[in-house]
This record gives sequence, structure tokens and C-alpha cells, in this order.
Amino acid sequence: MLPAADQSALESFTRTGRRPVRAVRRAQALLALATGIGQQAAGQVAGLSRQTVSQLRARYEQGGWQFALAEAPRSGTPPRLDGPQRAALTALACTPAPTGHSRWTLRLLADKAVE
Repeated sequence: MLPAADQSALESFTRTGRRPVRAVRRAQALLALATGIGQQAAGQVAGLSRQTVSQLRARYEQGGWQFALAEAPRSGTPPRLDGPQRAALTALACTPAPTGHSRWTLRLLADKAVE
């Protein structure tokens, strides 16, 4: 399944440098698939599910090993505060705490930010 160049690149990827664990596990799964042991066994070797290995294989066939190892963008809620608002909140938290309090709490910061 893997050309020699891809296999050596994946072996180098798993052995050198500091890499995200998820990417290393994906690389290990691709290397295990190259030995012909099957998706279930490759998943057990790398600590991934069979479905994840199947998706990984499809991504490899679609765009190569670098595409297969890359993280896809994840959905999520947008940040509630933009840059200037975050800067103002940080500056507020760096000021002395209000009278009667030893330090800023999240509730105090939220109340002051609403003002």
C-alpha cells in the first residue's frame, strides 16, 4: 500500500522530533496497514478504532500521508470576547482588587465588565 518514500517518511516522522500524539498514532496505523495486518489489528497497534483507521486510510488515498496526518478544523463556538475586549479584561484583572476583596474573582470581573 505505501510507496517506499512514504514509508521512510512516516518512520522518520514517528521517531524524530516532538510531534502531536494523535499524528504519531495515525502514522503508526498507516505503517501497520502497510504490513497487511488489516484495519482492526492496525488500530490495536496504534490505539485507534477500526473506524478511525478506515477514515485514515481513505484520507491517505485521497491526499497522501501528510494530508492523512493533518488535523481537520474543528467546529466550535466563536470566542465571546474580541481582542480589545480581552485586553481590557486582562488590564482590569491586573489592577488592585475592589475594596473588601483580596483578589479579583471571575464573578467580580464579570460584574465589573458588564458595568
